[in-house]
Amino acid sequence: MGLLTPEKDTLKRAKKIYNFIQNHFTWNGKYSSFGRARVKEAFNAKKGNAWEINMSLINLLNTAGIPTKMMLISTRQNGLPKTSHPVMIDFNYILAKTNINGETYLLDATDNYIPFGSLPFRTLNHYGRVMDFKNDSSWEKIIPKHGSREAVIGEIKFDPTTKKTNGTLSIVNSGYRGISKHQEKNEINEEEYINKLEESISEGFVITDYLFDEEKNTPLKTQELITFELEDSFKEKMVYLNPFLVKFFKKNPFLSENRNFPVDFGYKRRYTYIINIEIPIGYIVHELPNNKNIKFGDNYGLLRFSAQQNSNNIALSFDLSLNETHLEAENYSALKELFKYVTSIQNNSLLVLKKE
Repeated sequence: MGLLTPEKDTLKRAKKIYNFIQNHFTWNGKYSSFGRARVKEAFNAKKGNAWEINMSLINLLNTAGIPTKMMLISTRQNGLPKTSHPVMIDFNYILAKTNINGETYLLDATDNYIPFGSLPFRTLNHYGRVMDFKNDSSWEKIIPKHGSREAVIGEIKFDPTTKKTNGTLSIVNSGYRGISKHQEKNEINEEEYINKLEESISEGFVITDYLFDEEKNTPLKTQELITFELEDSFKEKMVYLNPFLVKFFKKNPFLSENRNFPVDFGYKRRYTYIINIEIPIGYIVHELPNNKNIKFGDNYGLLRFSAQQNSNNIALSFDLSLNETHLEAENYSALKELFKYVTSIQNNSLLVLKKE
């Protein structure tokens, strides 16, 4: 199969082996544990649990001359293993750990959408135990190779003659959001996907043209180009519009009054919304949303929102950055307050244009 053939580029060979294991196996959704894995049987059946799949990956990398160790971890739902006295029952999952050209890679081949060097969300649980049967085993931090970014850039135009509102949106998802978008897109046909997209964006939002830009897509990135129409923006001599056609958070995800344990996002996240709105001839701005800038903690997060009129255009910008993956319970109240503003801005911002 050519996978074990020596070649100068070790990283390239490792990626080939990783892709082979990904494509060879179908994950059965189970994790299993040490002593219960049947690696050879699973390989022949082309189906297995996480332990069997990643053990096959470890074995094949080692056979190819790429030193790789087994890393025991506990998944996010399983809690954290004890660092003082680790025992096997603390762990329910394994990863492959290898070092190529001075860089450490943690690998999990169970998910066909996860590229080499990335890890599924379920495995992002702080640390794991690297097993070295010749020397001492050691703890290894689990640090995501990337975060997540959702970016929406577009324009909106009003036509007073036809009383129609239309525009375009470019929606770019990258990192973990790009991975999940690929999966979401491939699970249903395009017609169903577009209908689902219309429903999720805004009431009265109709997609008239759609492109999933294959040329600009990568395993960690998707770009969608949308042409749309909006219903019911015109009311007599006024135009009313919530400019947030896409809402990253329709509801505050932090509603509990208090929290006694940390908030763990898993990876860093960023949300960007930039829209240019053309003011039609014969209309003036009657009301704009208020600007808002909020810094959360030392550098935990930042919210910037502005709506500015420039001649016959309104430039609206929203940017939310969550720069920490793990927040202690003492920061919960401030996080909850931040998201109160996030959801209020997206749901309650109102642009009003008035006919002169």
